[in-house]
Amino acid sequence: AVFAGLSQCLRVQAALWYGGAFFWKLNRAFFEPSNCPALFFLQLVDYWLPVPLPDSALSFIARSAPHVTEAVEGGLAAMIWLPGFERAAVVLGVLLHWLIGITPPPHNIASYGTRCVSRYVALLPHESVAVHARLASLLRGSASTSTAAAAAAAAAVFAAHVHVAYLFGNGSDHNFGSDHNFGGATSALAKLAPEASGGADWHLPHLAALSLFFSAAAALPGMIAPPPPRAAAPAAAPWLRRLVLAEGFLFVFGLPLLGLADDFPPKPFSNLRVHGGSNHLVVPTDLLGRLLPTVPSDVVLVERCSSAWINALLPCELTHHLTPSARELLRRVGHSGRVIGPAFGRNVSPLLTMRNGEGGPFLRYTLPTFELRRVLAEARARGEAFRIDYRRLPRGYSADAAGRQALVATLPLTTLVERGGTSPPSCTVRRGNWFSARCTPDEPALQPPPQAWAQRLLMFWPNVWLDEQTDAHSGYCFYE
Repeated sequence: AVFAGLSQCLRVQAALWYGGAFFWKLNRAFFEPSNCPALFFLQLVDYWLPVPLPDSALSFIARSAPHVTEAVEGGLAAMIWLPGFERAAVVLGVLLHWLIGITPPPHNIASYGTRCVSRYVALLPHESVAVHARLASLLRGSASTSTAAAAAAAAAVFAAHVHVAYLFGNGSDHNFGSDHNFGGATSALAKLAPEASGGADWHLPHLAALSLFFSAAAALPGMIAPPPPRAAAPAAAPWLRRLVLAEGFLFVFGLPLLGLADDFPPKPFSNLRVHGGSNHLVVPTDLLGRLLPTVPSDVVLVERCSSAWINALLPCELTHHLTPSARELLRRVGHSGRVIGPAFGRNVSPLLTMRNGEGGPFLRYTLPTFELRRVLAEARARGEAFRIDYRRLPRGYSADAAGRQALVATLPLTTLVERGGTSPPSCTVRRGNWFSARCTPDEPALQPPPQAWAQRLLMFWPNVWLDEQTDAHSGYCFYE
């Protein structure tokens, strides 16, 4: 009874998760030429397809990629929510996460798949028990010939994924990151962050094992022992189901709508703007930031920064991880081939990112003042001496490239200079070419870091401003 109630709650959460992933991708940037699905699909073609494809086929793949992605994630949400589609949901979900897992770096996020696929036991509990029983019989030496053959084939598939995981983890195949020296991180940054470890991406074989297990559970009758007749599962307590539904709805839809979360809700690779305006086709985002002056939604435009720590985290370009051949395929279909992924710098290592302004122009980006205070405190805690220049943007500023350029020319420029150690910083605000004054105490750069509890619950990503943009998230795939 406990597991039956838990399974119903897990189904509600899973349906909301995939439904949110579908819904938040309904934005202009997700369907523009430099979208994330086109990049993923062409990376798969480049790495796994042994024969070259004509430009017409590549263009068709790139154009259809966002629509296929939406159909899969929307279909998963519907099949998990509606009874009678459990097997189809498991097969489709396993295929989705397996393809993500075997996408070449930096998009081989098999860990995401292990978290999602492991919950499919709630969809096929009896079938999962049957597969487990077959595995137990194999270990006892009493398995049938067909079970032993299936286990041998599964072991071979698992071993192949171990090999691919090693290649992905070490970059020793297909020359990942060939035009960027990972070991050439600046000495300043090397002192500020731990060294990135090599080795294999062990999440991939883990995902392979889970995929094989649940694929067997969803297999046609006769390939596994038939499950016992299903008894009517006791329903979860109505109050618990309503609580899970309300909590999940707030987490999945409410937080981005209000502008209170950028990192945790299910909007992977959606290029959704959560702060500084909205690009969603159905609903606005950052509602609290528009209506209330006290929420952490004030936005700044960072013009320049010399902090090694901050420049490794923000905006965190990952384009160098793509192979030259993948970038060539993207160029042929009109994709910029650029990847921006601050989540990578936070969750993997800042030493594996392109330091902003190092070897190229500085990428300007917008950031809520909440997040600015966080990264400034981190840089100060590392004893860095640095300078950062930014402008405070008005609420409701235009995300259009032409409109924002005219706006920026009218805004004061704030300059913060940190001398490192215990030396006090200097902060000035310049208006025009001549007039400058000391910052007032309410200047965001002089504020203390956010409260610890707030830093754990809230995290916001930057929006990069490119000269060629027509919208604030155009021109690159946003990795999150």
